[in-house]
Order: sequence, then structure tokens, then C-alpha cells
Amino acid sequence: MTNKRDSKELISKGYRMLMHPGDIVWWVPIKEVKQGEFLKLSLDANEVWTRQEYDREAKRYSIHSEDDISKSRLIKGTRKVFIGFTY
Repeated sequence: MTNKRDSKELISKGYRMLMHPGDIVWWVPIKEVKQGEFLKLSLDANEVWTRQEYDREAKRYSIHSEDDISKSRLIKGTRKVFIGFTY
């Protein structure tokens, strides 16, 4: 499965596009990632996460691991993550 985003939209916002073997990967803040979209916390990470809802009480975004349904994290909206890879 491949994450597809509008390249013009991401370029206009000034986000970095990185070349990774076989993929073009975007490095963007988590607050710009759409809910339900796959992401990685580092470029070479094996673990894939899914962005979930914004927690207003914690003021952070919830992400859930695709490998372990009971694993989740809360991260700040300014944390940069990688999207656009082939999963």
C-alpha cells in the first residue's frame, strides 16, 4: 500500500522531500498528517504507525502501531515524521 499526497501542496508549505530506495518520502510535522495515514518516526524504522485523533486534554496527537494493536503513543504536533513510503 502506498501513501499518496499532493506533492504541490506539500512543496508549497515548504516541507522536505527525501529520496529513499524506491520511494519519495516526505518529512512533515504530525499535525499535517491526515487521520488514518501511515507514518514512520524515523526514516529507517521498521515500525509503521497510524495517525489517530487529537487529544485535547493532553494537547498531543495519538498514534497507533500497525504491528501491535495495544501499542499507542501521544506526540506533539510539531514532531516531524515521515510519510509517503510504500507499506
